[in-house]
Amino acid sequence: MGVFETPYTIVTTSILCALTSVICSCRAEEFGGQFTAVADGLALLPCNITIPRFQDAISLIMWYKGTSEVPIYTVDARKGTLRNALHLVADGLRPRAHFDITEHTPLLKIEPVRENDAGMYRCRVDFRWSRTMYQEARLNVVVPPRRIFILNMNEERVQGSIGPFQEGDTLALTCVVQGGNPMPTVTWWNDTDVVDDTFTVVNQDSIRNEFVIQNLRRENLFSEFTCQASNSNYTEPVTSTVILDMYLRPIAVEILSPKRPLAAGKSTQILCRSVGSRPAANIYWWKDRKKLTSSAIIAREGNYTISKLTFTPEMGDNGRYLSCLTENPLLHNTRMEQGWILNVRYVPEVTLKLGSNLQADTIVEGKDVYFECHVQANPWVDDIVWLHEGNPIRNKHNEGIIISNQSLVLQHIKITSRGKYQCIAYNSEGSGRSNEVEINLKFIPMCSDSREKDYRLARNESVTIPCVVDANPSDVEFYWNLNNSRELVDIHSFSVNGSRSELVYRPRGDNDYGVLLCWTRNTIGVQKEPCVFNIISVGRPRPLQNCVLFNISARGFSVRCKKGYDGGLTQRFHLEIYSSLKERVFSNMTQTISPTFLATNLPPSTSFTLVIYASNMKGKSVSVILTATTTPATQELKGDLNTPAISPTLAIIIGVVGTIVVLAIAILIFTRCHRRRNSTGKHLYMTALIQTFLVNPNQMI
Repeated sequence: MGVFETPYTIVTTSILCALTSVICSCRAEEFGGQFTAVADGLALLPCNITIPRFQDAISLIMWYKGTSEVPIYTVDARKGTLRNALHLVADGLRPRAHFDITEHTPLLKIEPVRENDAGMYRCRVDFRWSRTMYQEARLNVVVPPRRIFILNMNEERVQGSIGPFQEGDTLALTCVVQGGNPMPTVTWWNDTDVVDDTFTVVNQDSIRNEFVIQNLRRENLFSEFTCQASNSNYTEPVTSTVILDMYLRPIAVEILSPKRPLAAGKSTQILCRSVGSRPAANIYWWKDRKKLTSSAIIAREGNYTISKLTFTPEMGDNGRYLSCLTENPLLHNTRMEQGWILNVRYVPEVTLKLGSNLQADTIVEGKDVYFECHVQANPWVDDIVWLHEGNPIRNKHNEGIIISNQSLVLQHIKITSRGKYQCIAYNSEGSGRSNEVEINLKFIPMCSDSREKDYRLARNESVTIPCVVDANPSDVEFYWNLNNSRELVDIHSFSVNGSRSELVYRPRGDNDYGVLLCWTRNTIGVQKEPCVFNIISVGRPRPLQNCVLFNISARGFSVRCKKGYDGGLTQRFHLEIYSSLKERVFSNMTQTISPTFLATNLPPSTSFTLVIYASNMKGKSVSVILTATTTPATQELKGDLNTPAISPTLAIIIGVVGTIVVLAIAILIFTRCHRRRNSTGKHLYMTALIQTFLVNPNQMI
């Protein structure tokens, strides 16, 4: 009888099975099969507790291990449901075991699992009415190897970097693994490759694998050799790694700087590199077996070394042997050497001359000029470059520029060709620049500024007009004339100062406006294109025209005029409003776009004098004088506010028509009265009546 199984439980279960033997029989079912867990990890054993029929329930769930009839775990739900069932755990599993019925398939969880937890487990499920169900599951517990280490050929433990070894040495390593269930396999790896999978079982707790490399090579440097022990797919292999260190001899020595001629008297730097030595090699420089001391190590890392030699060759060094020697200071007989025969050369020496029978000060525009570039160089030059005022010259046959070997030809030389010339010769040692030869080209005068200039002048207004030219020789003669579209007029009064002339010009009439032309000449010839100055007439603006009043009201009115000639300058428009006697100014307005004005805030029933004129930089025009009277304020109040404003033209037409009608009525009245009354007094009366009507028609009405 188990610790958690009472006699009552066993008897009750047996009786229930016997009573229900007609309907069903008790049987064991296998559920899940093999299950594996890692020691100190989590073990999961499933048990299917699906209720086989409707209106049934589970009374007991019991777990057994091996052949024992004593349960190791009991879930007692006889007095309730599984949710509030009583869980009883054997001492060996407390508190590591728990049966989780909330999982989709309930699981017996053991954590941490131990090696002795391995074995066959049975799950027994008792139902209240259905038959009892058994399920079996085997638990395998994997125990990783306990210890791993590496021994050298002297049976000494090693790890990390080992050595250093030399090329040709023998490497012997032994891997020892202790512990592990099931028994692990022991292999040697080089990076990702298996290099030895043979091992020997010393006893149940120890396994050895010996690994040997004969005749080490330089590619074995920094090789990683890893011993690996593995006994399942459920755990990571246990490993131990060593890294191989080695001493290596140099495999190459190389002068990095190009093998080229050296310039006499010019300091140069030459680099030499030693490759393959470990530790880094030493480097020495020799010249005809004489050790040089002007060198320095500029890089030493890993298995290479770089040395820099600072060397200033002399003419006597030509043909000598310069060499670079390297060796590993920790190994014997490792010297290597490389060198070359020195070739000392020099940069070109260059002289520039004009062609024979040519003098630099006598060259005239339109003539042909050629240069000779004399060069001495070793080696011979690769290229010759021609410069004009510091800018390169290119071959342009269509423009008369021809470069051939060491000659430069300029055909029909132009003004733009004047200046300083040089030639530069290049070889492998550098460049040589010649002396400068300047061409003092003689040419006819030309305007310093070829753009036309405008001068806006009023009559009797004077201005000083400068005319400046370029010429060689610069001693020039000036000529001025005026083209007024009617005739060409010569001007004789002007000043001259070398290549500059000034004309003080004052137009007095219409014929004094037009185009001023400035001409020059020197000993080479007459200027081809004159300097041009346009004289444009300007003055005060003309008076405004057709000025009219409109929109007259009690508080103001509007004035509109037509522009006059602006005098050749930008004009503005002005309105000055005075009292009828010009006692004071009521308003002063200026417009810049059009002569239209709006006067406001004026007193009603008041007469004003309006002065209207235009102005520009030269002055103002003749004024236009108008009179205007604002309407009475009462008339403005009586007017219909909704009545639209009548334009000035319509108002004039209505006034004229009204006057004609009134005159017709007056003549009719006068005729009738004349017939009835012949006396002089009556005739005078009618005459007075008509005059009164004409003066004040409102009074007659």
